[in-house]
Amino acid sequence: MPSPPLAAVRLDRHQALRLGGLALIAFVLMTGYALARPSTESLFLEEWGRDALPWAWGGVAIAATLAVAGWQRLARKVELAAVMGVVGACSAGLLALLLLLHRAGWVGASFLLYVWKDVYIVVLVETFYAFANVVFPLKTARWAYGLLGACGSLGGMLGNLAVGRIAATYGTATVPWLLIIDLAVVCGLAGALSRLAGAPRTERPAAPPGLVEGARVVARSRYLLLVLLLILVVQLCVNLVDFAYAGVLETAFPDLDQRTAVIGQVYAVIDGGALLLHVLTGPLLRALGVRATLLGLPLVLSAACAGALLVPGFASMAATKVASKVFDYTLFRAAKEALYLPLSFREKTEGKAVVDMLTYRVAKGGASLLVMGMIAAAAQALALPLVLGLTMGWLGLAVGITRRYAQRLR
Repeated sequence: MPSPPLAAVRLDRHQALRLGGLALIAFVLMTGYALARPSTESLFLEEWGRDALPWAWGGVAIAATLAVAGWQRLARKVELAAVMGVVGACSAGLLALLLLLHRAGWVGASFLLYVWKDVYIVVLVETFYAFANVVFPLKTARWAYGLLGACGSLGGMLGNLAVGRIAATYGTATVPWLLIIDLAVVCGLAGALSRLAGAPRTERPAAPPGLVEGARVVARSRYLLLVLLLILVVQLCVNLVDFAYAGVLETAFPDLDQRTAVIGQVYAVIDGGALLLHVLTGPLLRALGVRATLLGLPLVLSAACAGALLVPGFASMAATKVASKVFDYTLFRAAKEALYLPLSFREKTEGKAVVDMLTYRVAKGGASLLVMGMIAAAAQALALPLVLGLTMGWLGLAVGITRRYAQRLR
């Protein structure tokens, strides 16, 4: 059965406010990230180079672990929409400090800006979806997540198309300052959403847990452990593609501001593809199902990697990066979020925080070890062949998790 048209869906006042508020937050949040990502990545490559990426990924893994530990305690004390505001305010304050240090000439600031960029967005996005998973029933989530993703993609396209022009006019180092304004807007929207249509009080446990409690929730569930491994393998694939792409990009575009513009253009293509797939996510998931979706995605990525190996160059490598990101942001995210819907509240919040927030960025730590080994052996060219091998593990994990998903739905 196809997803119901938007006009036919009946929402009460609180549900309508939640959907509208989340749509606005998605647009603003991803507009800001589209400004942050090209500028911080370009500054990093300018001052550190591609071979320093594994060290930055290790820093991301450490910072993500600390961030999730703090998020766990905060999310049990504060309503989830308000958590978005708190995280946004803390992110803005830390960004301002790092930008001041960079302006003062400290080269380590560009390294920490790269780490900040990866951690702030995953914590905010996962808080966003944790709130959505709590307040929306399954029948609403099936179509609403596609709408929210489309709003985020529109914001991303706007930011990515603008970042090159801003960098050319004012310089790449100026672009991240705009994020402080963006995060202030996110904080305001999250505060309004919390006051007007926050989560029901019955869904706000009082006892504050720590990261250990969240890990115990995951350890007690074979289902969540499989989801964790699936996300780990997928993110290893995505990060290795990023590493291969960064090397080609650094060589093809040595000028800082031009490279920033090109990065923005590539991400604009990613957001355009993501927008199209967000619109089609509901129909595709209903037509294919979660199982076929999770099995088909690694096959598509394998084909893209094979194409980049057979026809080397910036265009083919950029196409591989586009494929890895578009499917990760759309069909994989939607299918992965669907995997949480049959679970308990603790599994959807505490367990999800460990599985999603931590694994998404800790996977960079695993990728960093692999890449450090390749750099030490002067074997950076093995990145894409390694992705081809990892997609086979992706297929096996997808088979196991979707079998248990079907059992839980029954």
